[in-house]
Amino acid sequence: MILNKRIWRVLFQNKMQYLGLMFLVALSISLYAIFGSLAFNFNEATESYNSKTNIEDAKFLTYKEVDVDKLESIFNVALEKGMKLMFSLKIQLLG
Repeated sequence: MILNKRIWRVLFQNKMQYLGLMFLVALSISLYAIFGSLAFNFNEATESYNSKTNIEDAKFLTYKEVDVDKLESIFNVALEKGMKLMFSLKIQLLG
């Protein structure tokens, strides 16, 4: 058929354009699949890391001392006692 010959002739005349188009389509499909898989695996990895390492969820300061053992037993949490020193510093330069 003449129509089939014309289609093949157009394809062969512009074969680099069509090959480039097919390459870009394949590249975009593979990148979409890779990033979709990456997003799923990243969420799963961060959740498992947080549960294994007992990562810090909150930080708070109190003015009075707190009974850490009592709070740990009541709320089933792991608390770590620390200290923070707040002061102001004024520097005068001679001159």
